[in-house]
Amino acid sequence: NHPIPRGFFAVLSGIPDTLVSIIVNNLIMTFPERLGVVLRRLRNKKDLAQIDLAAAAECERSFISEIENGHTGISMDLFLRLCD
Repeated sequence: NHPIPRGFFAVLSGIPDTLVSIIVNNLIMTFPERLGVVLRRLRNKKDLAQIDLAAAAECERSFISEIENGHTGISMDLFLRLCD
């Protein structure tokens, strides 16, 4: 549970709803959740299936799914393999 500072929504008044949604979601997402969102976006941008990314990173497809859904973190070693 993340407390929202007093006056936070007053600051956001006048900002388009979609932008407010992005701001609020980024405030309440954990690091593994953010990492998962970014990984999925990059994988989709490169038109890769989870199984292809898993093979390239030498891990299981189900583990890629767990990362993308923010259910687990990753080691630095796997992070670097995913970056390749």
